[in-house]
Amino acid sequence: MKISSLLLLPLLLMAGLQGAAQTSDSSTMGIRSIPIQVSLVPPLSSNGLESGHFINSFSFNLLAGVSGGIDGVEIGGFSNLVKGDVRGVQIAGFSNSVGGMTDGVQIGGFANYNQRAFLGAQIGGFANVVNDDFRGVQLGGFANRVKGNMEGAQVAGFTNVNHGKVTGIQISGFANKSQNVTGIQIGGFTNLNENRVEGLQIAGFYNRTRTLKGLQIGVVNVVDSLEAGASIGLINIVKNGYKALEIESSPTLVGSVNFKSGSEYLYNIYSLSLTPIGDDVAWGYGLGLGSRLPITDRWTFNFEAMAHQIHEANFRYDRLNMLNRLKVNASYAFGNGMEIYAGPVANVQVSSRFNRGRTEAIQSELAAYDGISWNGRNTRTHLYFGATAGLRIPILSGN
Repeated sequence: MKISSLLLLPLLLMAGLQGAAQTSDSSTMGIRSIPIQVSLVPPLSSNGLESGHFINSFSFNLLAGVSGGIDGVEIGGFSNLVKGDVRGVQIAGFSNSVGGMTDGVQIGGFANYNQRAFLGAQIGGFANVVNDDFRGVQLGGFANRVKGNMEGAQVAGFTNVNHGKVTGIQISGFANKSQNVTGIQIGGFTNLNENRVEGLQIAGFYNRTRTLKGLQIGVVNVVDSLEAGASIGLINIVKNGYKALEIESSPTLVGSVNFKSGSEYLYNIYSLSLTPIGDDVAWGYGLGLGSRLPITDRWTFNFEAMAHQIHEANFRYDRLNMLNRLKVNASYAFGNGMEIYAGPVANVQVSSRFNRGRTEAIQSELAAYDGISWNGRNTRTHLYFGATAGLRIPILSGN
């Protein structure tokens, strides 16, 4: 079952309210207004069998009540059912169901259902459903669903589902699902957008949109078409974005293979390296971020920050041995978009190596140059400068 279907499952509990609230225009013929209705359960009310043909200014329903409309306040111990429009305040211990439009505040201990457009604030202990456009604030303990366009704020403990355009902010404990967003989406686990996001997507794990003009922040970000902006995360997949493979060398890391993915504004770097140390070989893996600045059609500057964990001979794998690097390089493009590049690098290595008696931190053997070193409580830090050079091969670069 698709994740989008799973997000809709809690909202199916509202289906019973939908059938009760839907009405045709003919059911509103002969509607009259009265000041007060008092009801136990339909049809035991002051309006009797004609409850559905009255608009009430004040309706008090001990258990449940039915009315043609509300222009004021309605309070129900269990549920309220309105066949027409609501203007004012509607409060129910369990549920409110409205077949027309709502302009005001709706509070349901469990759920609120609206067949037509809603303007105002909707608060449901479990869920809120609007089968038309919504403007205002929607607060659902578990879920919110809007079938039309939504303008305002939508906050749910678990999920928000929108079938139209979202203009404003969506916040959910687990997931947001939408078609188009102009504003902000914040999902505890994921944001799933079918078309376009213009603004900000933040997820605890996964963001997905077809087109992005703005910023994505998550562990995994997926974009089909990036108009402007960037994705920030551990894994960024931009289908029309920047991708390149590099073969790189430096005196510190003699052989490195780097893969870059993201946008030219901001891309991720994944690296594997080998380097000889005496008669042994050290290896390491690294992650980083970078950005490209085109100067001409052929010349480009790259600014990158990398962090490598290095494993040296006779060095325990669980010990800290981080090589942190700031790199600036200039690249020149030649045939088929390939580039050669070179530039300076600042290295800061922080290692946790000690002498035999573990009385003093000692320096890693990785450094190719002298520099500035100092000891911390359990670490040795070494700062030195060097250079890198390499060949960059584009994999896919969209416009």
